[in-house]
Amino acid sequence: MLGECTIASPREALQYPGREADCVAALRPWVAILCIAREGVLAALVEDRCLNACEELFTHSKRAGWSREETGRAARHIAREFACVDAV
Repeated sequence: MLGECTIASPREALQYPGREADCVAALRPWVAILCIAREGVLAALVEDRCLNACEELFTHSKRAGWSREETGRAARHIAREFACVDAV
């Protein structure tokens, strides 16, 4: 299921304005699928804990050109958005 979802690459190899937003946009589908498909992932990301399920995300995002740090920040950001929506 996750392997079918591709992660877009950054527009440039180096830092650029909007790179963080691009990373969030690129990872949103993957994080959504992880949070739905794997129990506990949403809570782990919101609480800044990484589960083994996140390693697959890190692997695929690195192939696309995102660093582990960028991926972690973006995944936490997205998970917190999802958690806010769930709370409403």
